[in-house]
Amino acid sequence: MPPFRLRTLLLSLFVVYMCGNATTLACEMENSTSEEGTGSLLNANIKWPVQRVVSIEGDLVLGGMFNIHERSDAYTCGKVLEQSGVQAMEAMLYTVDMVNNDHTILPNITIGVHILDSCDRDTVGLEQAVDFIRGSMNIVGGSRYKCEDGSVPTVDYKKIVGVVGCSSSVTSIQVANLLKLFTLPQISYWSTSPELSIKKRFPYFSRTVPSDEFQARAIMDIVTTFNWTYISVVYEDSNYGQQGLSQLKAEAERRGICIYLALKFPRDSQMASSECFNDIMKDLGSKDTVRVVIVYGTDQDAAELMRAAKRANTAGRYVWIGSDGWSSRQSPAQGQEDELEGAITIQPMAQEIDGFDEYFASLNPATHRRDPWLTELWEEHFQCKWPGSRLTPFNYHFDSINKTCDTNVSINVHTGYKQDGQLQFIVNAVLAFAHALDDVHRTYCKNVSGLCQEMKKVTGRELLEFIRNVSFTGITGQKFKFSAVGDGPPRYKILNYQQISDGVYEYVPVGSYSEGLDVNVSMIRFRLDNESYPDSFCSKDCGIGEMKSLQNEASCCWICIPCQKYHILVDEFTCEECEQGKIPDEFKRQCLNVSLHYLQHSSPWAIAPMTFSIFGIVSTTVILSIFIHNAETPVVKASGRELSYVLFAGIYCCFFMTFVLISKPSKFVCGLQQVGVGFCFSMCYTALLTKTNRIARIFNRAKRSAKRPSYISPKSQLLITLGLVGVQILISAILLFTAPPIAKPDFPSREQGQLVCSAVLDGSFMIGLAYPIALFILCTFYAFKTRKIPEAFNEAKFIGFTMYTICIIWLAFVPIYYTTASNIEVRTATICFTISMSAAVTLACIFLPKVHIIVLHPEKNVKLRRMTCARRQSFYSLQGTSETTATELALARRRSKMNMCPNCGAPIPLAVAKSLVDKAMKSKEKEERNAAAGGRNRRAVKFKMPIDGENAVASSSSRRNPLGTTVRKRGAFRSRRFTPPESSTVENKESIEDAAPPTVEIDIARTPEKSKEEAQVTSPEEGSEKQPLSVEIETETEPGKPEVPKSSPPHDSPLASSVHEEQEVSVCMELSTAGPSGSGSSTTTEEVIANHHPPVEPDSETEDDTQTNCVATNNTAPKDKDYRMALQEEIKFAPEEESGFPLEEKSDINCTPELSHIIQEATC
Repeated sequence: MPPFRLRTLLLSLFVVYMCGNATTLACEMENSTSEEGTGSLLNANIKWPVQRVVSIEGDLVLGGMFNIHERSDAYTCGKVLEQSGVQAMEAMLYTVDMVNNDHTILPNITIGVHILDSCDRDTVGLEQAVDFIRGSMNIVGGSRYKCEDGSVPTVDYKKIVGVVGCSSSVTSIQVANLLKLFTLPQISYWSTSPELSIKKRFPYFSRTVPSDEFQARAIMDIVTTFNWTYISVVYEDSNYGQQGLSQLKAEAERRGICIYLALKFPRDSQMASSECFNDIMKDLGSKDTVRVVIVYGTDQDAAELMRAAKRANTAGRYVWIGSDGWSSRQSPAQGQEDELEGAITIQPMAQEIDGFDEYFASLNPATHRRDPWLTELWEEHFQCKWPGSRLTPFNYHFDSINKTCDTNVSINVHTGYKQDGQLQFIVNAVLAFAHALDDVHRTYCKNVSGLCQEMKKVTGRELLEFIRNVSFTGITGQKFKFSAVGDGPPRYKILNYQQISDGVYEYVPVGSYSEGLDVNVSMIRFRLDNESYPDSFCSKDCGIGEMKSLQNEASCCWICIPCQKYHILVDEFTCEECEQGKIPDEFKRQCLNVSLHYLQHSSPWAIAPMTFSIFGIVSTTVILSIFIHNAETPVVKASGRELSYVLFAGIYCCFFMTFVLISKPSKFVCGLQQVGVGFCFSMCYTALLTKTNRIARIFNRAKRSAKRPSYISPKSQLLITLGLVGVQILISAILLFTAPPIAKPDFPSREQGQLVCSAVLDGSFMIGLAYPIALFILCTFYAFKTRKIPEAFNEAKFIGFTMYTICIIWLAFVPIYYTTASNIEVRTATICFTISMSAAVTLACIFLPKVHIIVLHPEKNVKLRRMTCARRQSFYSLQGTSETTATELALARRRSKMNMCPNCGAPIPLAVAKSLVDKAMKSKEKEERNAAAGGRNRRAVKFKMPIDGENAVASSSSRRNPLGTTVRKRGAFRSRRFTPPESSTVENKESIEDAAPPTVEIDIARTPEKSKEEAQVTSPEEGSEKQPLSVEIETETEPGKPEVPKSSPPHDSPLASSVHEEQEVSVCMELSTAGPSGSGSSTTTEEVIANHHPPVEPDSETEDDTQTNCVATNNTAPKDKDYRMALQEEIKFAPEEESGFPLEEKSDINCTPELSHIIQEATC
């Protein structure tokens, strides 16, 4: 059987039993009343308690149950209670009188009362509640019972329409279980247990006070306001105390407040002893830091606890927080004011009842006969015995000392009276019944005055519906209405028990609670001499960044442990590390994003590289402007304009990359960085690589073959350069597709963040630089390989200087770059400087020497047709000018220290030397004859070169005749050219470029007056006329005076080989087109001729009978035609004589002192 049904059955049996003894109870009440005034009796003969009842007749009767007496461990009922007992009961009587006197409510209907005493015990209350249902069991309103002795009882049981009560929750629960069996509505005025809100269990229970659920919230709001974190709870072992503790625990857990001790004392059916409260005080003292104690109980319980606190001498140590069970009551403070001072109590919002103080002061046991407990109140209040009153366990000692009460005094504010603060709820309970009955009357009786028959038939269930829907304005002016579950509105008053003045204490309102706490903290005072409240804690609050570590699971005490550096407090007991890119705030409560830094344009680390780049851009622009302005000059042409412009573009790009690298990283900027750096370097290094590779191939080929290397023309070189750059573009496109550039944060340390491009982090940036690095290495290799070429080709050396310097720059950059990874400003500035310095070195080493010639030495910016084969004057370093005489040849030959050209290794044929000696001696004799005759000195020299392509090469790919005419090989074809001096004037240049190469005739005429030589270069091509090339050179030779042999020209003269000169073609193979310090190449006249004219077979016959054939004296040389050299030079001195001789390949000259002397003394 379910417990609920079992309890209902037991209650029903109990009711039947009680009803069967109804006559006996009525007789006992009568007999007890008749015993009053019997005089002094022994304590053993005292009958206590005396069962009394307040019964007032009326058309409708309301039951009432109050705690007229307190609980006692010695008796069923203890002393009479003034505030919660007699004042509460009188408040009901006062309200009933007010309703009966109000003709607007229940006209012509009076309300009677049937009030009983529960003695603050649930068992007594249940027994007394049987009286409320007797009338319901006897439908006849005036049924009477007879006593056993035949006397008629004085109690006439009438039907009760409703019950006002009870005071305590535990008693209300018992009574509600009984009343619901008979559908009897019940309205409580002080019962606050949340359990009573369960309508399935207590359908007929209502109350004018709110549930303890809201009281627990109000109490914990107060605890939170004062930052109390460690508290204790003392509660009565009843439904009221247990439910209150449960609500407190829930609220405390939600707010992080710990309950140190929860101590209970007996409540339901027995009175807690003094020893029990002494033990409670002893337990509370076990923790010195716990200073706040919440007390859930009645005013009697609170009073006993205060007495135990006084015995423990704990005044001023604890802060007591009282529930509505004893809030604003005077009994806990009587005699214990010092212990209770500073207490904060909670009570439902109520106001004093106007007029009740006067009403209560008018009461007197002699005149107010309807209150049977008024005499006991008088005796307890004035500590005397009322004349003729019945002896009780509490007044018999007054009788023994003959202390009789003054019947003329009254209980008022002057004699220690204070109205109970919760009487308003009793008044509202009575008014709720009254207004509900009035609504019933208006509904069923219509306009019929008085109690109609229809109204008598109304059941308790119907009346309950009217009660729940009632709404009225209370006696205090406040609007009242039950909640959906029949509770009163959740309104509380916050009181503070203060010492107003010396020895004067009272409850002072300091705030309220409705939807939230509204308290004036400045009004709350702990003690008169110390207004501030003490702290209540187990352990002090941890500092910033410290977590709590519980000492054990059952305790709320902790020790404080600091969180690690980059951790935050997730809650009071847990530290959690911030994720990468976040750091804790100063309170270590939340993780904040690390600020991402990047190089700002206003930073000195950005201003310096930008300034350097701007200077580089301006310098590059100036140099480029000079080159464009002098685009048709030999220096610019010789530098290779096409590759120079590509190199200029790469240098510009490098300088502009500084601004891209300094810009704030974004998807677009990162893409430019990923592609731009590699592209810029590729443009620079491909141009330089093409230059160095071309020179290296020419010289390497010249050592093996006379064949001209392929792909060395400017167009080919430009196409090669663009192709190499295209590879870089392809690589960049692949990188952009496979690894799209984005700006992402990087965190070198936990507290430092920087915004960088993803290419720097994932390594794709270095992949894009791999190709330029390979180009750089190859370029450096070729620059090193060509370091020993003739000085006429010194651009390769400058390229080498560029590569070596850039290599040093990057070797210094790499460690700086990787050691500054945590400093984005220094790192970015470093790479900007490195790129700009690389561009600046390239600009300075490659272009500044040319600008130096163009701007400062324009006289050197001329077209010189010469070939340089040695660093010092040698036989093959003579310039092919009209001033190149036999004397100069002899002097040059004498200065030569070896039989081979010291730079190119070409052999000096012996036959050539002997021929020159003979020619010089004959020329000298002729000069003497002419000088003696004083005649005109005119000479004519003809060079005629038959060519044999198969036997043309000795150890070099070309030869130079004594006057500077160059024999060049193009495969099986040779050409020769004439190099005029710097001051020469070229007339009809096209005639040279269109001339056929087989035979070149040079006519040189000299007049003594002017020493002016004219040279005519003609081609004997069929159908063409001789077109002269005039070369005029003025000398200081006097007429008729033989020329003085010229000394070697200065090293920097147009006739000398310059150490700064670079040739773009192979030594003794290609033709230079630039003056001193010139570099590069352009298409020459000889290249045009070589590419358009077939070789010509050498002449087999001499042109003159007087021709002398000089054969080499080297008898070991083969005599066959294939072994002899293909080149024959015929030197004719017209018109007097002409001579020619074949050149033996391996006939080397032995430079003896005699031969050197002869050559030195020779004159033309």
